[in-house]
Amino acid sequence: MFRLLFRIFNNCENSNTFNSIKTSINETLLALFDSYTQPVELPPAPTIEEFSELSTSILLENTMSIRKYLGPILEIGDYTPTIRDVDVFGVLALFSRIIELNKFKLKTIKLATNFLISALKQESQFFERSAFRLLLETKIHVACLSLMLDNRMDLAQPTAELFITIWERFAPLYNEGMNAILVKGLQTTLMSPDPFVLKRSLAIYKQLVKYPQLFVDAFVNYDCDRSGYFDNVWENTLNLIIKLAYPDKKTGAAQTSQQLVQTQAIDVIADFIEALWDYF
Repeated sequence: MFRLLFRIFNNCENSNTFNSIKTSINETLLALFDSYTQPVELPPAPTIEEFSELSTSILLENTMSIRKYLGPILEIGDYTPTIRDVDVFGVLALFSRIIELNKFKLKTIKLATNFLISALKQESQFFERSAFRLLLETKIHVACLSLMLDNRMDLAQPTAELFITIWERFAPLYNEGMNAILVKGLQTTLMSPDPFVLKRSLAIYKQLVKYPQLFVDAFVNYDCDRSGYFDNVWENTLNLIIKLAYPDKKTGAAQTSQQLVQTQAIDVIADFIEALWDYF
């Protein structure tokens, strides 16, 4: 159902259809989370024999679905996943997949990102389950990394919001993944020779510096890690942004673009220092 709605949204240009699809996805998503703790309802059957046959069929189908989507969890000896886990896992995996593949129009990728953010903000026991941890470390991780490396400015704000949502709600589960996102994703874009990529990266950082605790956590968890396992995030990020603020010898149009990057970098540094000053 969700896959079909996204395809219609992607190929349609009617604003009324857009709104109807958004409403349908939102209401279905909320109903999915609301029903998460409810037992699976079995259709009525006129006889005990038919009821037994129906129950067996549903049990077999659910078992196959759990095996298909949550096989890695079963392989490590965790047999707690339920069909409700599969339901939520499948929908959030679809949102992540749309983002990762980058084959849909910008409006559709943005819609999938916004609904993924909305889903992650829900209060649900699903986020305490092993199924969610698998989802976070695989599908959502790839989607977040893809957004960080994307070059479209229209996705900068939802990219920052997705990362902040994950950090605020699931940082203890995602310590290693967050380091990878910041280093292999966002820090990489700060070294791009393309001024547009740099401006988009700085636009994301401008959103992130509103949360000084994020960088305090990064300093404590990564920069202060004595094992050498994690790359420095706080120090390397700040050094790269400061480097972008340096003047250079470019001329003409290249100089104008570089000056815009320099100005934006200085703004981010100023916001960062101000946020840390207020924090401490």
